[in-house]
Amino acid sequence: MSEIIKKEENKVINFEDADKYFIEKIGVPSHELSVIKKQIAPGISNAELNYCLNVAKEYELNPILKQIWFIKRGGYVGMGDNKKWVEKYEPMVGRDGCRVIARRKGLKVPVKTWTEIKKVPKLTNEANGTFEMVEDLVAFASLTMKNPDTGENVEVVKDAYFHVYAQRTKKGEITKFWKDNPTGQLMKVAEVNLLKAVYGIDIENVEGGFVNTYEENVVQTQNGEETIEEGDFE
Repeated sequence: MSEIIKKEENKVINFEDADKYFIEKIGVPSHELSVIKKQIAPGISNAELNYCLNVAKEYELNPILKQIWFIKRGGYVGMGDNKKWVEKYEPMVGRDGCRVIARRKGLKVPVKTWTEIKKVPKLTNEANGTFEMVEDLVAFASLTMKNPDTGENVEVVKDAYFHVYAQRTKKGEITKFWKDNPTGQLMKVAEVNLLKAVYGIDIENVEGGFVNTYEENVVQTQNGEETIEEGDFE
């Protein structure tokens, strides 16, 4: 049995050596931290792991159960000669993690989701601000709730647009999961957007677009190539 190191309820845990500790609220014993570092977030530094696990602790989400994801993201920072490529791990919540939090806060019934093809305005000329109406895939998520002031049932609806949330590689191409299952992916985004709005979930979501929520973990390298770690980020 793994030794459990007791911590004060609200004390932030610092990892001098992350493999020797665990997050009490999440119930991650020390030997499972090695699993996180090797399989869930390969190459993550102790400082990044400390940050990610403390966010997981705050929301009481378990990375082993895939309720929260530690995603490696890359991008350029700075300008001109000072521009450089930076990669870091960030904690992100998926649909399952949002559902866990929402149920704790009173969610009783499943969220209803569906998709439609709608015409939406798209900027076609940045110089003069010209828009045109184009077809786009739109997902919706709805939840019927009781208005605390009137006692009446009201329907809360959030949407998600494909051109906004579709995940792309560094080259601008739609990733495999979004090509193969665009409706399923987009409905996940809409549901996450709804649950976050209704239940006050502030952590960044891993569903769609590298907001950005994702069904593929695209690790973008400095030479422009992508290493795709495929997986279903529920």
